[in-house]
Amino acid sequence: MNTKLSMRDKKLLLIFLGIAVFALGYFLIFRPQMDKAEDLRAENVPLREKLNELKEIEENKDFYVSETAKYNDQVNAYLAMFPVDVKEEDAILLGKRMEDKLGISAAGMDFSDMQLVASLDGSASYGSSDDQQTLSEQANEPTQDQINQIEGTMDESESGRTDIDISSEDVSLYRMQNTITFNCTYDELKNIVDFLASEKTRMTIDSVNVTFSSSTGELGGTIVVDMYAMTGTGQEYTEPNTSPVKSGNKNLFGTVSSNKKTSSDTEDE
Repeated sequence: MNTKLSMRDKKLLLIFLGIAVFALGYFLIFRPQMDKAEDLRAENVPLREKLNELKEIEENKDFYVSETAKYNDQVNAYLAMFPVDVKEEDAILLGKRMEDKLGISAAGMDFSDMQLVASLDGSASYGSSDDQQTLSEQANEPTQDQINQIEGTMDESESGRTDIDISSEDVSLYRMQNTITFNCTYDELKNIVDFLASEKTRMTIDSVNVTFSSSTGELGGTIVVDMYAMTGTGQEYTEPNTSPVKSGNKNLFGTVSSNKKTSSDTEDE
C-alpha cells in the first residue's frame, strides 16, 4: 500500500525538522558558547581593572619612581641609626662622652646581655627578670660568681653576654640596657635628654631615678639607657676607639707612700 504525503504534510514535516535542528543547534552549540562567552567576560573584569591600573602606573611612572627613591632613602637613613651590634665598649664610651660633654660624673655602669626585641617574622623574646637586675638587686650578699663578674674573671660562656649573629640576613632588632650611676647638677640632668637624642645611633631612656644630696647640693642616681642594634642591614661592626678611656689603676686601694725615710728608719739601718 503506497502512502503518499500531501504537500501540506510535507511542509509540516519540514517545519518540525527545522525546529528540531534549531533546538539542537541552540542547546548543543549556541547555548554552551554563550555560557563560555559569559565566563570569559567575568574573567575579563579583573583583568580589565588590572590593565587600567597598569596604564595609570605607566602614566605616573616618574612620580612612582621618585617617591620610591625618596622612601628608600628614608628607610636607609633610619636603618643607619642602628649599628649591627652593641658591646660593652660602646656603652662605656657613651658614659665617657656624657662626662666630657655634659660634665656629669659617672660612678659606675652595669650592662645587660643583648635581648631580641622584634624581627620581621613577628617573633620577639625578652630576657628574664633576673637579666634586668643589677648585681646589688639580685642579692644582698654577693656570690662568688658575682665577685668574678665584678673582677672580670668570669668565662665568656658564663658572663651573661649573649652574642648575636651579625652575619644573619634576617632583620632583627636587639637592645642592651646600660645602667649608669651618676652625679650631676639639675641643668646637667636636663641636658642628658638632648644629648642622647643627638647621638647618631638609636637609643632611648628607659628610666631615671635621682635623689638630691643636701651635703653636695647635687643630684645622684641612676639612668637606664637602652642601646639598640639591628642585624640583616648589610652593615659591619666597627670596633670603637677606646683610647680616651683610662683602664687600670696603679694604686687600687689608694694608699699613700713616701720615698723619704724618717730619721728613725735611717738609724735602724
